[in-house]
Amino acid sequence: MWCESLEHLTIACPRRLKAVDNSVAKCLAPPHQPRPTAIGLAYVMSKKEAATFGTIITGTLFLNSKPFCVLFDSDATHSFISSRSTMQLNLKDWRTETNCRIKLSNRFVIGCPISYKLAPITIDVTTFPMDLIKFD
Repeated sequence: MWCESLEHLTIACPRRLKAVDNSVAKCLAPPHQPRPTAIGLAYVMSKKEAATFGTIITGTLFLNSKPFCVLFDSDATHSFISSRSTMQLNLKDWRTETNCRIKLSNRFVIGCPISYKLAPITIDVTTFPMDLIKFD
C-alpha cells in the first residue's frame, strides 16, 4: 500500500490520487517508513467481493487434471494454496520450511511456516513452476 493503510488498495490510495491530481509527485514512491515485520499482506474475500475488482478473476480451473476453485489477482506478489489443495496436487516433494509472516487486513500477523518452491502446476498441457505459500 502506498500509505500503508489496510483500508484500500494502492491504486485507490487517497494520498496517491491526491498527489497525482495535484501533479505534485513525479515519482509515486511511498513515503519513507520503517519496514513492516510481515513480508506479505493478505486480503481474504468472498467470490462476490472479488467480482467487484477488475484485477481479480475467479472460477474453476483444472490443475494437474483436477478441478479447483481459484482466484487470480494480477496485482498479487505472492501465491497462496490451502493444505487440502497441496494434498490433492501431491506437492509434498516441493515442500520447504519457511519463516513467512503475513499481515491480514485486520492487522493480525500470522505465520505461514510451509511453502512449496517451484511446484509444477499443469494447466492444459503447459506446466508452470510456481512458488506457493500454504495458508489456511
